Amino acid sequence: MYAVLELGGPNLYAYYVNQGIYASENKYEIVENIARAAARALNELHERAVIHLDIKAENFVIALQGDQRNLKDDPFSFKLIDFNTSVRGTDHVKAHTASITKVIKAPEIRKNKKNYVNQKVDVWAFGIMIYGLLYNRFDDFNVLNNVNARNDRDRYSRLDSELNYYRSNATNTRLDFIIKRCIQEDANQRPHMYDILNYLNGEE
Repeated sequence: MYAVLELGGPNLYAYYVNQGIYASENKYEIVENIARAAARALNELHERAVIHLDIKAENFVIALQGDQRNLKDDPFSFKLIDFNTSVRGTDHVKAHTASITKVIKAPEIRKNKKNYVNQKVDVWAFGIMIYGLLYNRFDDFNVLNNVNARNDRDRYSRLDSELNYYRSNATNTRLDFIIKRCIQEDANQRPHMYDILNYLNGEE
């Protein structure tokens, strides 16, 4: 038996690094375009009643043009990959959360020993991803993610301290507004992906 799979380009993390977006004079505009395309891809998944559970830059692949050679990066078009941890449903869904990338785990996953999740855990991870893109935090996140499992308390203490400071600071661009709403500790205070997409499309 053979399977024919559509080709894809590089993942978002590789593209971000290789294109030097972190140092670009147009970084904000590029990241805003990335956020819009990533929100579109994730919203489509949520509309199909699926929770991805591992939303990060490595799991967004840039789509290819019809010639299968050139990237769809003006505007961006992404495909989500890696559904190993994904579950069907929208709310109060039992999931296996042990293998989720540690640094993107929403607070309710860290504390919920029964591992019931809803789509707001993807919203949290989306916010962390866009924060990492906008403020070039991926190297630090990788360090936190690789801290020995015995030091989970230290890992999340350091991350939460950074996020608490960020939530309370005065930066308030459109992206900051979205990120700060996505990384609310109370999942009920986070927006749905369609709200985020509408805002990024100027339809708020």
